Amino acid sequence: MIKLHGTRVLIAVVVVSLLCASALWAQPTLRGYTGMLIVPNAETVGDGNYYLGWGAGEGGDLENHSFYGTFGLDENTEVGVNMWRPKGAENQTFLHAKYTLPVEAGPQIATGVFDLTGELDTTVYAVATWRQGQIIGEVDDRPIQFLNLHAGFAAGMFSDIFAGVEMMFGPEVGIMAEWVDNDVHVGARFQPVDMFHFDVGLLDIDELVFNLSYGTAF
Repeated sequence: MIKLHGTRVLIAVVVVSLLCASALWAQPTLRGYTGMLIVPNAETVGDGNYYLGWGAGEGGDLENHSFYGTFGLDENTEVGVNMWRPKGAENQTFLHAKYTLPVEAGPQIATGVFDLTGELDTTVYAVATWRQGQIIGEVDDRPIQFLNLHAGFAAGMFSDIFAGVEMMFGPEVGIMAEWVDNDVHVGARFQPVDMFHFDVGLLDIDELVFNLSYGTAF
């Protein structure tokens, strides 16, 4: 087990108003559905787009792996499969799907399900995504966007209220923090070259995880 110890952080996200939604990164979580590290957002990969990826470290051991594929059936619907390969435990295969409601104003809203066939614990969720701030500056000609917010509720592998925030430095670099199941996760997201994306994060502030994906969504 690999753990990085640090001071635990308490994050409280208070939403007082919703501003107009805007396009955000539609990139995969460790589990394959679009979102941050674990927390989903209200984006989908888009019609005809896809992601193929590999993640490691969930569960506190870098020898725990997952392989996933996520595919866009149309502009509002994505489906996918996650093949979970934990060290010393039974392999699992999870199906998932997400649908974004076609709203014209306000936050983007999506509903989704993970582990559709109940291999471990079917998880259903609803999530809203919106922009709390506008572009606040530039670093090396990259616009800094502060902040993108995600909040929702779920029942299953993760439950009750969850939330996440991310700041983007152009399309290639972002930092993120999320709160789910009373744990705080932090991470960074990179696009080193076209179509490749790389995430590194700390689950519960001390469990190192990696996520590498290749795909046509952005």
